[in-house]
Parts: sequence; C-alpha cells; structure tokens
Amino acid sequence: KFPVGTMDIIELDGHKQIMLLDHNGRILLKDTSLEIKPLKILNKSLIKGKKVQLNFYDGTNLIVDKDNYKTGDSVFIKDKKITKTLKFEKGATIFLTAGKHVGKFGILEAEIPTTGSEEARILFDFGKQKYQTLKRYAFVVDPSMVSKDHKETKEEHKEAKEIAHTEVNNAIHIEEKADDRPKQAKKRQK
Repeated sequence: KFPVGTMDIIELDGHKQIMLLDHNGRILLKDTSLEIKPLKILNKSLIKGKKVQLNFYDGTNLIVDKDNYKTGDSVFIKDKKITKTLKFEKGATIFLTAGKHVGKFGILEAEIPTTGSEEARILFDFGKQKYQTLKRYAFVVDPSMVSKDHKETKEEHKEAKEIAHTEVNNAIHIEEKADDRPKQAKKRQK
C-alpha cells in the first residue's frame, strides 16, 4: 500500500491512469499516456558547491548543477535526471489545483502584475473565456493530458453562468427580505 496524490500515475491491469481533481476538488482518475508524473517546482535553494536544489510540490527534491529552471515550471524526472521541462510561460497548458476553477485545464495568457504583499495572479483561457486566478493554483502540464471532456462547451459555460446568476439573485432576494424585517417589526410596534 502506497499513498497517492494529485498527478500520481497508477497502473491497474496494464491500464495507466493519472490522479487529477474534478471541478469540486475531489480525486478523479483519468486515462493517460504519460509514463512519468509531472513535478511542479515550488521553490529553489542554493546549496554547497554552487548547486541548486529544486523543491517539488509533492515534498521531493532534486539537486542540479545548472539553474535553468524557474519556480512554477514543471519537470519530468527519470533515474534522478530531468528528462523534460515544461516552462511556466505564455501558451503553456495549465491544470488548476485549487480555487474557484479547480479541475480545469487552460492556456496561460499572462502573469498579472501585483503590488506589495498581493499574491501573484495569472490570466488564463478556458474555452473562449478568460479568467484570473492565483499563480500558485496553476500547474503546468503536458498538453496531451487535456481530453475533450475537459474543454468547456458553450452550453456548459452558458449553464454555469445561469446558475451563478440565479445564486446571486437568490442571495440578493434573501438579503432584501432580511432588510425588511426590522421595518415590519417597527410597524407592528406602532
């Protein structure tokens, strides 16, 4: 028995699947052609001998001789060597691991400039829509991981918008009723 988490690849009866998250943040298994799981670089440390230690999202790390990597990039490692790097840059395919858009794949458009202690934000495309989210929620992934069922259709977007609109209207209606209660109580007292 081994623990598994997001982006881990498991094989059941010769069938490879990757652990992802659905739109509610629950674990979801999806078929994959990947042999090695992607690792997101959370931070880097300079260590003895002018070497760089890359620290990954899953708690693992790797010491490299050359610092050709940035925080946010994803790498694939085999036999303690980096075999492929996916850069955190415009046009990169990303998977969102938290926030309002959890479980969605998108295309990174830009990093949004921030000031002071504000958290870094990004702009990404999902279908024909553009959204903002925190940079730390974005995980650069191989484009082959995106399947048709992860792309939002116009109908799904319209339905999501209608649900959101209904929820906002319901919240306003409830708030208006709550505001009327003190007025009604005053009328009864007179």
